[in-house]
Amino acid sequence: LDVGIMLSLERWMLGPVLFGLLCSVLPAFYESYVKNTLLRRESCDVVQPGSQVKVSFKVESHEAGLSIDTTDSIGTLDFVCGEEDVYPVLDAGVKGMAVGEAKTLAFGVEGGFGRRREDWVLAWNRSELPEGLRVGEEVSVEDRRARVTDLSAEAAVLDFNPPMAGRNVTMTITVMACVLPV
Repeated sequence: LDVGIMLSLERWMLGPVLFGLLCSVLPAFYESYVKNTLLRRESCDVVQPGSQVKVSFKVESHEAGLSIDTTDSIGTLDFVCGEEDVYPVLDAGVKGMAVGEAKTLAFGVEGGFGRRREDWVLAWNRSELPEGLRVGEEVSVEDRRARVTDLSAEAAVLDFNPPMAGRNVTMTITVMACVLPV
C-alpha cells in the first residue's frame, strides 16, 4: 500500500479508538471522582473557614438613601470563607453564622468603596471624548469609568471615583447554604 493511504487509514482508525477509550474511561472517572468527591460534600450548620458559602445580600447606603445592589440583580454570592475572595468585612462577618441566619454588616467608608479622592477628578480634553456628552453621564476613558461633572467648550471634568466613594455602606446578608471543605 501507498504510504499516503496508510497514514489516512491510521488517522481514520485513530478517531474510533480514542472515542472508545474515552467512553470506557469517563464513566469510571465520574464514578470515582465526581460521585465520591464532589457530590459527597456534606452541608454544615455553621460557617467555618474553608466552607463553601452561598449568601443572599442587599448593599445599601443609608445616608444616600440608596439600595446599591441586591441578590435580585446578580444572584447569590458564592465563595469560600477565609480565602479573601470577597470584601474582608463580609469574609469575617460570615464566620460563625448559621444557615438561615441574617446579619447586617457595617462596611463603613474604608471597608466599602473607599474615601473620595480629589486627585481622581480630572480635566479631560473634549476632543478626546465622545460627542454629545452631558453633565451626569458616565463615559469610558482608557478602560476606566468616569462621571462627567462639568463641561466647557474645551474640556470636561471627569470624576473617576466610585459613585458611593466616601459614603458609609452596609450589607445585609442571609446564609442560604454552607458546604464543608473536601
